[in-house]
Amino acid sequence: MHGETGTPPSGGLSNFDNFEHPPLAKYLFGLAELVAGHPSVFAARVVSATCTVATALILGLCLGRVAGRWIGLGAAAMVAVLPMHVPGPNLPFRFGRYAYLDPVAELFAVGSVALAWMWFERRGRSGWWFAAATGGCVGLAAACRETGFLGAVGSVIVGLVLTARRRSDVGNRLAQTGVAVIISALVFVATYAGLGNPARAIGFLIHFQREHAAVGHQVQYAGRVSVHPPGWAFLWFAQHGVGSVVAIACLVCVAAAIVLRHDRVVLWCLAALAAPLVFHMALAGVILGFYWVMWMPGVLALVSLGAAELVHLVRRATPRVRLGGLLLGVSCLCLLAAASVRDTYRMVSLSAPPDQPYSATVLRYSPLTYLRLDEHSGSTAADASGNDHAGTYSGGPRLGAHSLLASEPGHSVVFNRFQQFARVPGASWMDSPDYSFSVWFSGSRPDGYLLSRDNFVAKVWNLQFDPSGHLRFVTYSSFRGEAHVVDSRAAYDDGRPHLVVGVKHGSTMLLYVDGRLDGSASFPTFARSTTASIDLARRGNGSGYLAGALDDFAYFDVALSADEVRSLYRAGIQPGPAVRSR
Repeated sequence: MHGETGTPPSGGLSNFDNFEHPPLAKYLFGLAELVAGHPSVFAARVVSATCTVATALILGLCLGRVAGRWIGLGAAAMVAVLPMHVPGPNLPFRFGRYAYLDPVAELFAVGSVALAWMWFERRGRSGWWFAAATGGCVGLAAACRETGFLGAVGSVIVGLVLTARRRSDVGNRLAQTGVAVIISALVFVATYAGLGNPARAIGFLIHFQREHAAVGHQVQYAGRVSVHPPGWAFLWFAQHGVGSVVAIACLVCVAAAIVLRHDRVVLWCLAALAAPLVFHMALAGVILGFYWVMWMPGVLALVSLGAAELVHLVRRATPRVRLGGLLLGVSCLCLLAAASVRDTYRMVSLSAPPDQPYSATVLRYSPLTYLRLDEHSGSTAADASGNDHAGTYSGGPRLGAHSLLASEPGHSVVFNRFQQFARVPGASWMDSPDYSFSVWFSGSRPDGYLLSRDNFVAKVWNLQFDPSGHLRFVTYSSFRGEAHVVDSRAAYDDGRPHLVVGVKHGSTMLLYVDGRLDGSASFPTFARSTTASIDLARRGNGSGYLAGALDDFAYFDVALSADEVRSLYRAGIQPGPAVRSR
């Protein structure tokens, strides 16, 4: 939609033209912006909200057809109004209102499960048509999000198993399944037709997802932080997103559906959830806080089925119990509707935030020192944090070079590898059990130090290029001074601006490049010091001078989260008002 038709790189975790996910949902977001006549977050969110409503309609109609209209209506109402929030500072509203890929993929995933039911309910020519339709819908779901096909996997397997009781149908159903698989693959590939090199784009998608699973993604859950959370974190996010009371009520209703109803509809819904649960909890390696939302329609279908069974039990009870059950049910519906109306009002009435320049984003996280490196002359690198922790230039680096940021006007400093550096004198305020540092850089010669808190006597941490141009974050053991190393998976000595953030959180080291986690590792002990200085463009012992440019260095006494790192990068690459006017 924005000219993103180039060829993705052959490796690495770079966000090149956003090829790390399939394109269909982004086509729809772009089409909405085209209709709006200008780039619009609201227009893209309309697409997500529309898909959420359409998901509710499809689920309600299909479930109502096979289980009763009130059961279908209940499931549709819960999909539409049940609060489903995702933990995070940037997602204060119901997740289905945001322009993420998942609400769009959810629509096609639910559609594929419904079509698969109709497919196995039919024989003859209509069975072939519904098999083809199922395959097409699966391809569309996967073209929105790469995991979108998972919902149909269990349903089709159950359909084939049930078919096995009629041996005469087995070959026919297997052939239909083959056709469905081929059509889903063709539809998926067809969505890449508008891109410059579809085969390489799909190859990059596969490579990226493998690398992402290997590197991990930092998330916070249950008071913990991890790049590879355990499988139960998937369920923790779901419970946290709907609330404990709603989660318990849902579990009771799901159990009622399984125990009291136990028919093919219940089996079909459970089958649609089986592959997503196995994948996310046992195979994926990465669990983000919103992955559970896409599979909630299957859960809510079971909730509605189970609630109907509980209603049947209540009907056989005394009049007082029936009245109490009716009042409880009406109260629950009113509470859910009120929560949805309140969420809608908050979103509609929320005013758009003003443009946030990079410097304001950095200061929001309270750095201990923040060197903008904007000077034109002199030997002092001013501290913009307000803490009076300024630095000093040595060796005559070139001041006033072009800024490496797009978000606001400014300058950078160019170092020529010959005795040029900057230093923030060592002090006790630098000593913190957890810390983060960030700096924008541009370099084309490897094997130099960008940042260092290491004078070879007190060795705390370093950030450097290795001989192959990869970034290397190094800390040291508190006992024997052994090096703890985290290397980036890609090389960044390409002469282009990049943001690197190093984070030490407890026993974990995290290396982010351009807003994305590029490496991590855990070690038992870490050295600390109250005297080692922070050097820019060399190692603290006077070696490893850098040939390149640095801009906007900041040091924090906290471990920045993945969301905070992403917000820094986004603030640095999005042109601000002052830059646009030049």
